[in-house]
Amino acid sequence: MRYEAVGSPVTTPWRLPVLGSRTAPLNGEIPGNVTLQERDSSPPVPGFGAIRVLATLDQWDVGGWVRAGIRPAPLLEFQVDQALETVDGLVIPVERRYVEEEGVGIELSRVVGSWVIRGEVAGLFSRDRELGNAVIGALSAEKGFGDGTLLMTLAGNAIDPPVDEILLFDRAILPALITAWTRTEEWGEWKAVWSVGLKHGDGLVKAEISYNLTDVWKLTVGGEAPYGSGQGGFGALDAARRLHMAVRRSW
Repeated sequence: MRYEAVGSPVTTPWRLPVLGSRTAPLNGEIPGNVTLQERDSSPPVPGFGAIRVLATLDQWDVGGWVRAGIRPAPLLEFQVDQALETVDGLVIPVERRYVEEEGVGIELSRVVGSWVIRGEVAGLFSRDRELGNAVIGALSAEKGFGDGTLLMTLAGNAIDPPVDEILLFDRAILPALITAWTRTEEWGEWKAVWSVGLKHGDGLVKAEISYNLTDVWKLTVGGEAPYGSGQGGFGALDAARRLHMAVRRSW
């Protein structure tokens, strides 16, 4: 039996871009005559904690986990009653709010032929009326091909969110199918990921190539291309296509 514990004494919130910018969610959902004005909002100091227990029973690997604390993804509160009419249109103040969330989950995995099959079910609970509860399930299949690995994951939420799902960021992509292929070559490594939102038909294509300059230095080039309906979690970032290049050092 194996145990894992993670504790963060302070909140580590997601660094979401300013609303209305090219890389921010909701970019395509904001009318042209409306401006969102974000107010300064400090996340709470307390963080979160999680405990995970793993064991092997016959040919099965089983596990369970519990988590409690502050949810890292903020909720957005649109102060419509405080909106201001200006010569350029309507200005709506927005605040980021962080809430507590508890979670519990179980996981199973086993080797079937040349595949590793994994399944997980998690219950997420919050007393906040806008976040609500969620029951998220995931099923994945992984197979190795020489120096490469193919991983396919299907995930979904059995409970409809109490608010527009796009406002919850992470849950907005569900249900989703994610396919990832990674491979190591003599000169370096590469990976390609295709994520598809099954509710709105939106998606995200990612690719990255890393070239070994030396034993410790690596040059990485990659890109991301969201597409599809702005009502989905991926399509909402349709304007955020980007390329990146980095030099990395490992030791």
